[in-house]
Amino acid sequence: MRRLLLAFTVVLLATTSCQDLPTGTGCVEIPAGGCPLDRGGTCADPTCNALYSCTAGVWSFLQACDQPDAGAGGGAGGGPGDAGASDGPCTMVSIDTTGEMQDCMPDLALPDCGVAAALGCVQQACSTGCTDFWLCSMAGWVPVAYCTADGQLIVTN
Repeated sequence: MRRLLLAFTVVLLATTSCQDLPTGTGCVEIPAGGCPLDRGGTCADPTCNALYSCTAGVWSFLQACDQPDAGAGGGAGGGPGDAGASDGPCTMVSIDTTGEMQDCMPDLALPDCGVAAALGCVQQACSTGCTDFWLCSMAGWVPVAYCTADGQLIVTN
């Protein structure tokens, strides 16, 4: 009986210790002029045009920085959702996020991404690895934008 219990314990430990651990996905290249907020980026840095956060392997626009002399772009055009806001090569994406909720299930997986991944400069939205952008709403996930084969963002809402 003692040997049976020992054998069962060894088998149980072996099967639970050999399970694969989930692998994280990191963000690769931050959009031009952007600074990572979760790695110490701040609008006080004169080289930051915008602040981004890495979420599930995708850079999400958080805030435009008013830096008239910073990098290529500049964030003087306001925040996400400002229709036609632009300062240099950065044209802000305009997507209506009215009614946005949190914690829709199931979670999205690349190439599907939350709407936050599309907000920011329209020129970089399709370089995130995302092809379809979804808004979490009371009705569940609603498609709001997608990337064409040639890398153009098309807003559908």
